[in-house]
Amino acid sequence: MRFQAAVKDEVEHAPGVLEYAAGETIQAIGRRFEGFALIVKGKAELTTRDSAGKVIEIGEIGPGECFGNQVAIGGATDEIGIRAVNDLKVPVFDSESIDDLLKRSPSLAAEIGDAIESRRQAAQAARVRR
Repeated sequence: MRFQAAVKDEVEHAPGVLEYAAGETIQAIGRRFEGFALIVKGKAELTTRDSAGKVIEIGEIGPGECFGNQVAIGGATDEIGIRAVNDLKVPVFDSESIDDLLKRSPSLAAEIGDAIESRRQAAQAARVRR
């Protein structure tokens, strides 16, 4: 897992673990998942609405990838939905623990920044497609 070493060494509070069944909505478009979640098992699809308002898939995330309020796009409500493709297992860290971790791990913060930008670009491209 991409974040395992940093998380193991630096997060003080043990995360809660959530499990989702295949097809279950994790985050609806327009809502924000509270906390910082790392996928350890399974895959999820990322969705957004195109310019006509139709829900479309813009990508998938799997083991070692993250989602949640620390990787949301800007300060507004997230415009990306997340749905479990198959059974999904995710430890969820509270915002304070992740804030501390990101301050101490610039490489992890940069990697999360790259993920944010990639998702922002995919959502923006989908919204302008006709």
